[in-house]
Amino acid sequence: MKYSTHAWSWTPIWSNDSLHLIDHAKELGFDALEIPLIATDKVDAAATRARAEAVGIDILCAVACLPQTDPASEDEETRERALEYLKERLRLAADMGSRVVSGVTYSVVGRRSLPSEEQWERAVDVLRKAARYGREIGVTLGIEAVNRHETSLVNTAQQALAMKEETGEPNVGVHLDSFHMNMEELSLYDATVAAIPHLCHFHLCDSHRREVGTGLVDFDAIFRAFAEGGYDGPAGLEIFAPVMAPAEGARWGAPVPIDGVLSRSLAYLRGVESRHIRR
Repeated sequence: MKYSTHAWSWTPIWSNDSLHLIDHAKELGFDALEIPLIATDKVDAAATRARAEAVGIDILCAVACLPQTDPASEDEETRERALEYLKERLRLAADMGSRVVSGVTYSVVGRRSLPSEEQWERAVDVLRKAARYGREIGVTLGIEAVNRHETSLVNTAQQALAMKEETGEPNVGVHLDSFHMNMEELSLYDATVAAIPHLCHFHLCDSHRREVGTGLVDFDAIFRAFAEGGYDGPAGLEIFAPVMAPAEGARWGAPVPIDGVLSRSLAYLRGVESRHIRR
């Protein structure tokens, strides 16, 4: 499998000052680096692509919608901004050499109101239009199912699959994250198996989003599904270091050298893989 790690382990915003992280991720043994494309004013796509190609590492792109770019909004102007927001990030991803833009692409993060058919339909309409643009430039748009505290719209693999199906676009994929699945799914194995034909990315995160293998997530169930379903796409870490926000500092409790956490997490995942997937 190809393992990725997230730039959010080191920095909240991507810029040319972050380019050394491409080399660093490769040195730590990762096959891909996931780059956030929420704030993009300082993103130099050409420089990022050149550095990644020189190092020999793949690029993935992450995104989350904001209140002013909410695809499910009642306000038409907000939905229009959401479409342009997604299209800009699809274009940046293509310019970086990434084939995937994924995350909370269908709703503002933090939506906790009861979901409605109208919200769902508005989100599907924006995603459909964005995906058509993505198809023209060779980029897949992913729908990440996240927990109920982050959205009320897509919390499970089945909901992500349903939204993907309703867009009717072949380059819409499903993105799962075991941190969220651990809260929302009845079975990590069943949810993963169901999504495998449509997976574009998988975050292998533990229940506390710290070092993988030290929490409650059953990674054997996930890798058993990968093996049986033949999944060999991107999968990897999304470990938020305290640099991200005060809440992350509180989650960690005390300063922890993030490189060691990433290296041990990667070694743990490769160990689980070796029990289920023969190279």
